[in-house]
Amino acid sequence: MNNIERNINVGTNLRNLRKQRGYTLSYVSKQTGIPRGTVGYNESYGCVGPERLKILCDFYGVDVEWIVEKH
Repeated sequence: MNNIERNINVGTNLRNLRKQRGYTLSYVSKQTGIPRGTVGYNESYGCVGPERLKILCDFYGVDVEWIVEKH
């Protein structure tokens, strides 16, 4: 899997997790401490650094491998 495919999977999976749980970008931002615009950017482009990715994985209760996989 190349970086573009990985980023698409990460962004799509983050967006799907948020929507499945009925969360808004603002809610995720408040709960994680990640700025709202950054949460949206991460979902749109899948560019997430390792520290932020860990925060989001912990918040959603999934592991990094799940976020990177294509679903």
